[in-house]
Amino acid sequence: MIASKIGKTFLTAYNTKYKKSYSARDFFERIYFPLFYDHEKYMQWISNSPYDQISKQKLTGDKKKRHEANKKLITAIEKQEIGMSTSVGFPSSDVMATTSGMVSNIKLPLHSENIYLSWIGGGCGIGVQGGLSLYIDNAEVLMLVFEGWKLYRKEYLNKLKKLRGNQMDTWNGQWLAHAMDTNFNPKKPLAEFNPIETDKAGNMQLSTQNWLKVIFGLTNKIKNHIVTGYIFSLGNTNFTVGFIPFNLPQIKHPIELYKIIFGENEYLKNAKQIEGLFGSEHSFLKCCEMGAIGIKALEPKGLKGYIFLQNGEMKMPDYKKQTQIVTYNTYITWILSMLNATETLWEKAGAYAQILLTYEQSAKKGSTKKGNEVSFILKSSYPKQFIDALTVLLEDNNIDLKAINKIAEEADRMPKENFPYFLSLIRFKYAYHKNLLKTSKL
Repeated sequence: MIASKIGKTFLTAYNTKYKKSYSARDFFERIYFPLFYDHEKYMQWISNSPYDQISKQKLTGDKKKRHEANKKLITAIEKQEIGMSTSVGFPSSDVMATTSGMVSNIKLPLHSENIYLSWIGGGCGIGVQGGLSLYIDNAEVLMLVFEGWKLYRKEYLNKLKKLRGNQMDTWNGQWLAHAMDTNFNPKKPLAEFNPIETDKAGNMQLSTQNWLKVIFGLTNKIKNHIVTGYIFSLGNTNFTVGFIPFNLPQIKHPIELYKIIFGENEYLKNAKQIEGLFGSEHSFLKCCEMGAIGIKALEPKGLKGYIFLQNGEMKMPDYKKQTQIVTYNTYITWILSMLNATETLWEKAGAYAQILLTYEQSAKKGSTKKGNEVSFILKSSYPKQFIDALTVLLEDNNIDLKAINKIAEEADRMPKENFPYFLSLIRFKYAYHKNLLKTSKL
């Protein structure tokens, strides 16, 4: 049923862009069927549809049989025989069955036009890793999807004999991530695009795109602050996640912050690694369970150990490993975004870390007392413990009392849930400065 709404947005955008006045049936017969099903290899599989029935009989190579299947479907649609075999996303005869999905208890007016629209909208699902798909009700995105349909048929399914068909959603995910990338060249749409994976026997299939790669693309294409996606899965067993809002400014913020703090060239050089790290801690389904997709969903894998104590121990960044620096920088920009902070807080963290390091370095040769005191400060679990640990530094006559007081005030006025993230920034700066100091002494 949601597919019909997507189909309606699509058809309105198509008619406007190409100066047509197609009804849903017109578009289905003139464009959709010839592109999707009037070939030996289909673009999309719809269970138990007339197309599926001749596929099971291995008769898709017979043009006459394909057209008979199409006529059978159109006849059923015109008779308004609504079900999973004649429409996309509609319930089966048993709405509680595992093959029912996208079902609403709202009494919607159902007629043949809606059913044709469901097929059109059904071709717009965006498949991502985890076996989920999403619909984005946006005209510009849907027209981009349409451009991808033509390429999928002409340049891939028709040319690559070993490429399996029926991967429409997977194609849409791959194509959109590519076409919405800032480096996309519309004059050479397939340049630097390789969505195919090949097994040892030479058989080919489309690989599934990471969900966040698609969403990062949306931040480049859509100006709205909030975009709502409909998340679902259609297959042998169907299920619906529901409507999930995507906060695009939040999603884009850590990328923009990375460019500001570490330089745009540095970002561009490592963009693949950086974007691969964001959102790697949780599955897409887990992110949907948060109720909305924003900065929290972008948490990079492996970061928790640098923020929270694990078995009483704190994992400290090791800046001696050059391969880790991009990872650390990604962690830092995510933490700053979680705190809704700018690069100014990162600069403050550097100043605070330098105070701690200077204090540690002022220790007498062979003494570990000051080093242990700094370590205790950096391992603090909550603001009071942190402030109490800072008071030890006040006994040093050379310490900057105003600076210590400023650090304490910053920790005290910060929301308790933000404190671990704030302190982790100081840890990263402390580790970075300490490594620089060691390197300069070599």
